[in-house]
Amino acid sequence: TSQKLSPCRSGINSPDKEAYFKEEAQVFKREIDVPLILVGGVRSLEVAEELVQHEVADYVSMSRPFIREPAIINRWQSGDRHKSLCKSDSLCFKPALKGKGICCVTEKLAMRSNV
Repeated sequence: TSQKLSPCRSGINSPDKEAYFKEEAQVFKREIDVPLILVGGVRSLEVAEELVQHEVADYVSMSRPFIREPAIINRWQSGDRHKSLCKSDSLCFKPALKGKGICCVTEKLAMRSNV
């Protein structure tokens, strides 16, 4: 399906759905002799650490978690190791289609409902 090939996937709601390019990274890691950065669905510190510790990748990159929670690294460093608040719904990209930038629409909707 096109969802399987999409660089931006939704429904990343458990550790086993994170790092959706993990298998490809393992192949690249065996074949290349340069540091490898893995991107794609990483939502938790636990998974990020596992990827580096098991030498699947040398570095881990995230995007949507920072859109939802810009200070996620600070939170993890403070001891709160819960996964990102990102719902992986990809709604953050919709405002960009209208020239309004990228923001967490889910967070804005939640804030409105709490008012």
